[in-house]
Amino acid sequence: MRTYAQVMQAADKQLLAVFDHSDAGYYMRELLEKYDLDLYANLDNFISQEIDTEFQAGIKRLLDSEPLAHVLGYSWFYGRKFKVNDDVLIPRPETEQLVLNTILEVESYFDTFDLDLLDLACGSGAIGISLKLEEPELTVSLSDISKEALEVVSENADKLKAEVEISQGDMLQKYIANGDKFDVIICNPPYILNNEQLQASVYDFEPHLALFGGEDGLDFYRQVLEESKPVLKNPGILGFEMGYDQKETLSNEILNYYPEAQIKHFKDYANLDRMIFIFI
Repeated sequence: MRTYAQVMQAADKQLLAVFDHSDAGYYMRELLEKYDLDLYANLDNFISQEIDTEFQAGIKRLLDSEPLAHVLGYSWFYGRKFKVNDDVLIPRPETEQLVLNTILEVESYFDTFDLDLLDLACGSGAIGISLKLEEPELTVSLSDISKEALEVVSENADKLKAEVEISQGDMLQKYIANGDKFDVIICNPPYILNNEQLQASVYDFEPHLALFGGEDGLDFYRQVLEESKPVLKNPGILGFEMGYDQKETLSNEILNYYPEAQIKHFKDYANLDRMIFIFI
């Protein structure tokens, strides 16, 4: 029999022979939570056959480039577990800053959270649900074109007890038709260039609908900017996550639709330009 430490060391060796990093320790720690065991208190104890079998199956999936979040079935975001699968984009750490900056900018601009907010192209629902849970006074709606993604959103909202409205639609078309208006629209649209090369763990396992944004990566931004005019209240805020190299081109696109708007940019943890807010 082997100890937990020995099993992880062997898995590290396997993963590092293929990739430049290993998630073996993180995976083991998360796995043991399910069994109500603390990894560090059990490092020198013998691993049970049941846990070893499950762990080895997960390592095999990681060796096949499957994302760890898919192996676990969830991803941590803003201190909460969100279900993810191959129907939704795995929420990234930089998107947590989109949530934080939204809260700070909304509070500063409106001086209240008694507002209507839309998380557009919501994917797993991580942004909108987090905003609702952080600021319960917000009335939050979430929308996505994917029926399968919205099933994940519904599960996450139920599990986290977030009272949000969920609806299916192609960007803002449904809200335009209904005459709905929002004080704040937040969107993390697909912004990767169509010809950009991606890691296998992303390209093979995450939905292309949520990844690729056209030849210059800005197709969905243009659609949202154009369709937002009858939907966004005045005063209002429109916030996006963006690619690290899209600040200038996206700012110019915004001015085509909102020439009088104030634009603010924010950086992520790596000091890269990743968020843009429009104030009207």
